[in-house]
Amino acid sequence: MVRALLPPVALTEKQAAAVMAALAALQDGPFAADAADALGAVLDALGVTGTAAREELTEKARRIGTDPVRALRGPVATVVEAALLDGVVITIDYVDAAGAVSEGRPVEPRLIGFTGGHWYLFAWCLRRSGPRCFRWDRITRAEATRTPVQERDTIAVFGIPPTGTHPAPARRPA
Repeated sequence: MVRALLPPVALTEKQAAAVMAALAALQDGPFAADAADALGAVLDALGVTGTAAREELTEKARRIGTDPVRALRGPVATVVEAALLDGVVITIDYVDAAGAVSEGRPVEPRLIGFTGGHWYLFAWCLRRSGPRCFRWDRITRAEATRTPVQERDTIAVFGIPPTGTHPAPARRPA
């Protein structure tokens, strides 16, 4: 993974509001800690000081966009997020909608998305040799491996996301 600092960026007031809204929406989702840090950096760049002023602007930013369902935080989220960024396979335990449990399932995390009212991990399942969508709140355990993910074209694997304001429901994992 490339680690770098961005050079200074000039934003209009509306652009800064859009960035703040996106970062505020992520504060309860994937990469929450990084989103909170980035939001703090934007507030610093805007010269917003004082806890009350920062909290007020953050709350306003949250109201600009949608407030998606909060993703569960904890060890699973930390492992999945790190593996996604590091490009390594994870093994997961998963409970499907019918209550069936799949343990130690090796998957290549591809992206985390919000659709149909839920957060999902979109991954290439090595056990099934195909793409699968795992509802975030049904992943009960995740463990990173040292195995690198294979290069795959995410659009070719999962297809083009639907257009419009109402996303199609994600496929149920097999």
